[in-house]
Amino acid sequence: MSENTGGVPPHDPSQPEPPRPGQPPPGFGAPGPGQAPGYGPPGTGQPPYGQPGMPPASPVPPAAGYGGYGGYGDRFNAGPVSAGTGYSWSWSTFGRSAGWWILATLIVGVVAAAVQALTSAQVRDTFSAVSGADPEELRTAAAAAMTFGDLLLSALGQIVAFVLYAFLVQGAVVAARQGQVRLGDFFRLRNAGNVVLLSILLGLIDLVLGLIPLLGWILVLAAGYLLFYAVYFVVDQGADAIAAIRSSMQQVSGNVGVTLLAALLGVVTIVVGALLLGVGLLVAVPVAVLLGAYVHTRLTQRRVAV
Repeated sequence: MSENTGGVPPHDPSQPEPPRPGQPPPGFGAPGPGQAPGYGPPGTGQPPYGQPGMPPASPVPPAAGYGGYGGYGDRFNAGPVSAGTGYSWSWSTFGRSAGWWILATLIVGVVAAAVQALTSAQVRDTFSAVSGADPEELRTAAAAAMTFGDLLLSALGQIVAFVLYAFLVQGAVVAARQGQVRLGDFFRLRNAGNVVLLSILLGLIDLVLGLIPLLGWILVLAAGYLLFYAVYFVVDQGADAIAAIRSSMQQVSGNVGVTLLAALLGVVTIVVGALLLGVGLLVAVPVAVLLGAYVHTRLTQRRVAV
């Protein structure tokens, strides 16, 4: 046995080696066997912080972004339905696909004008003036023998014009779902049969109401207001014409404040567009149709794309 000359008791091999000067005590360095990292007592195997055996808290999911359906600051889908908010959304959505909207509106407008000219009785006067015939004689003949034909042509023209309008509604519905639209989206009308039937029914309603003395024109305006969203139900939700008329009346009568203000904003926008030499209609008509799509979408408890 060697002598202990330094005054320090001899080290027992069965005991852990004491720390050297400058070395931290056990429990603060790397974890030992069966010991979790952290500040817990050495050798306990407890997770850091919290109660023993508790799983770590799951991270907070990140907030949604600005694109798509909603996200931080999505004021277009927050709170009650507002015509003013819908008007802002209409302009914003139109701006994202302005070129396609203008082109589609121009195509629809040109075709509608051509159909209206071909199905109007005044066109015969134009042709007769070119050919040298007497317009008065032609009008007399038309009143005597061609009245029924004129009515059929006029009705056909109204149906075609309504279908063309439904193309714009189709584009607005796609924009409400996707946030933007392309030219082909306007002409993917999958419920055209009910669009035509709805046009016939609306025409008959206007015809009957227009025959009422004095109040006829007021009733026609009221019917147009109540049935405005029928085409949206047909195009957007694939409803049949009768169900679309019923749904539109329920939607409008249950939300008079919002729908009436939206109608006024749409009319004012179109009037202002018409006053700008008619060119403004290429912007005003899409904005008005988009406003209708916004109000319809939000009132059917859905969100619009932003």
